[in-house]
Amino acid sequence: MPLRRSTSRRTRASCSAVASALVAPPPTKSIAVLAFADMSPDKDSEYLSDGIAEEILNALAGVGDLQVAARTSSFYYKDRNESLRDIGKTLGVAHVLEGSVRRQGEKVRITAQLIRVADGFHVWSEIYDLELKGVFALQDEIAGRIGAQLQTSLGV
Repeated sequence: MPLRRSTSRRTRASCSAVASALVAPPPTKSIAVLAFADMSPDKDSEYLSDGIAEEILNALAGVGDLQVAARTSSFYYKDRNESLRDIGKTLGVAHVLEGSVRRQGEKVRITAQLIRVADGFHVWSEIYDLELKGVFALQDEIAGRIGAQLQTSLGV
């Protein structure tokens, strides 16, 4: 006698709910802060670029209802050539912050870019030129500046 498969309405409804949850858009107020790229001529500022990204992430993690992807998840993509759309989809965020650090002597240029994952377009971008007087002070200052700008841009 052949086996007969029967699917109850409850099972079909559960499967539909799971499928809907899997394709639901990420929360609008969500972000992943990727490791900033070291673009210094000697490639000797990785500690500075990673520290800046981590300070920004920590500053954003304490902001109201903003959901921030974990550092280990975001930094997984360091030095990987993947699209921001794919990264955002995998991490379940609506926005990605990426950036770079260039150091020349005691001068530092930091570029930060907020990208909307849904379409890959820039929401906001800024360049900061600063003097390197102390690594921690610089990281705190830039995290504060970028954090304030992102709060405005994301409406949190």
